[in-house]
Amino acid sequence: MRKLAWRLSWLDRSIDPLDGLEIGRTNVLHGATAQDVDPRLRPETRQVRAMAAAADELCGRGAPTRS
Repeated sequence: MRKLAWRLSWLDRSIDPLDGLEIGRTNVLHGATAQDVDPRLRPETRQVRAMAAAADELCGRGAPTRS
């Protein structure tokens, strides 16, 4: 998203929204993979839908929605 925002000039290249973000290391439990995300960090479905709707608005088109 950051690269898209830069490429489409929505965000000045001097601004990096990820600057200062620290991603901590986690212990990998037996049976867990690197793609597993702690449930406390997962966004709720309503939040994902709101982000997708906002992205569609910024792109100037509406995508079909699921009910």
